[in-house]
Amino acid sequence: MDSRSKRLGSDELAPAYIGRPKKRQATPTLVSPHSHHEPASQVYHSGTGNQNVGPGNIIIEGNQILEIPHSQCLADLRSTDPRHDKSRIQNAKGYLLKESYCWILDHADFQKWRHDPNHRLLWIKGDPSKGKTMLLCGIVEEMEKELESNTDAGVLSFFFCQATDLRINNATAVLRGLIYMLVTQKQSLISHVQKQYDHAGKSLFEDANAWVALSKIFCDILSDILQDSSLQSAYFFVDALDECETGLPQLLDLIVRTCSSSRVKWILSSRYRDDIDRMLKPTESRARLSLELKENAEQVSHAVNAYIEYHVSKLEAFKSDPNLQVEVLDMLQEVHSWEVLKVLNDIPPGLKPLYSRMM
Repeated sequence: MDSRSKRLGSDELAPAYIGRPKKRQATPTLVSPHSHHEPASQVYHSGTGNQNVGPGNIIIEGNQILEIPHSQCLADLRSTDPRHDKSRIQNAKGYLLKESYCWILDHADFQKWRHDPNHRLLWIKGDPSKGKTMLLCGIVEEMEKELESNTDAGVLSFFFCQATDLRINNATAVLRGLIYMLVTQKQSLISHVQKQYDHAGKSLFEDANAWVALSKIFCDILSDILQDSSLQSAYFFVDALDECETGLPQLLDLIVRTCSSSRVKWILSSRYRDDIDRMLKPTESRARLSLELKENAEQVSHAVNAYIEYHVSKLEAFKSDPNLQVEVLDMLQEVHSWEVLKVLNDIPPGLKPLYSRMM
């Protein structure tokens, strides 16, 4: 028997329904996270008459292979596109500056997570203004480049929580976003969603049982990925867990359980909270990277300074007066990093108004 069709071992995924063997799918095309090709299934029909292909029938004449788009299912699954959220966040913060995140790529904890199969979850925790979100953005950028150069390396999915946005502040939304990214990269995975969607429609993603249904779909998708020998790993990133207002315990439990597989890797970020700390306590497979520790705090400080210097250097008012630039940089050291861009945008054009403001 082909080893890929054997039942997954106990060292793969903890939930019982993850371990079911699945029929081997045809080798899919891995789509870049930046593309928006619509997944479709193929149906072969011989003869004439009505062919049932899901919601509704199609009249077919002769032997044909049809491409049946899952457009409605995919549209209803999408509460947001995390790729758009990432771009929006980066634009709001001014620019994803490599100097503000590159330090973490060489950090020992990140290197273990990246290359050691026994290190499967890394929790980045820190106070506000430490640049956690931009760190996640930078890590995602680097991982995307790596996967694009090696399409057999794996699939990548991410989500950015924001407490003030009802679309992205709950556990169900996180799962919808992660699943949406997976099925837009690996087309065959949409079948796991479509099978349930054919019975329930859009309510599958929105009713009181949405979390139960989506968590099972997510685990079935992971099981399918783990049986695909052409994919090395599945990488997941969730930013600002502390801003997940509803269902956080269930989400953390699911994350911890799926870490039982050496081919499923997670990076999470949040402020420190007791409930998150209890769920993500360090083990052989889980680690935490605290931005408050002295050695990390120094790197964070350098990253924030690089961010400030970059934005100050872009202001026209400072290009003819380097001394003024130094004075403003000193002033901005007292500003929380997440407010720096707002302060810079409020600086009036021209040297005279700027001097008046500083006086």
